[in-house]
Amino acid sequence: VYKIMILQILLFLSIILLTNAQSKSREALNYTTVDTVSTVRKEVRNLTSTELTAYFNALITYKNVGRQDGLTYFQTYDDLVAQHAAASSNDTQDQAHEYAAFLIWHAVYVREFEIALQSIDPSVAVPYWDWTLDTDTGADSVIFTSEYFGSSGGEDVNYAIIDSPIAYWLVPDNPLDYV
Repeated sequence: VYKIMILQILLFLSIILLTNAQSKSREALNYTTVDTVSTVRKEVRNLTSTELTAYFNALITYKNVGRQDGLTYFQTYDDLVAQHAAASSNDTQDQAHEYAAFLIWHAVYVREFEIALQSIDPSVAVPYWDWTLDTDTGADSVIFTSEYFGSSGGEDVNYAIIDSPIAYWLVPDNPLDYV
């Protein structure tokens, strides 16, 4: 009973946080003030080339906008990376992955990311990966090619993505400094 009550409280707080994040990110970026954005998520291979280009353009813009631009209330891309790192490397447990809150935590996290992208381009939705289509190919999946999210350069380049619009993006040396 207590677990259900805690999950309900977390869901309620998540909705409040999403509403607040959506409002602040749109105000901070000043790109759009659309109150509602209809979001339809597609499997990444079902995106048109226009949709995929729009996604990457919004993602690159999001990565390049930061606090140096005076956006004090805006959660940057690196902030989101740090938020995930902090939740995953808590001293006592992995808050983001090991417990019942996994689905709720990631639903809120992905939605917060999507809201930030939509404040740049309201037409963008975060695509999903249906990994069941790749059970035979695994790391050789088409989504790990330059056509989509890129391939790993291997140990020589610290496993950085080497051939996509997000090639060589680095995780900050100490992402927990951002939280």
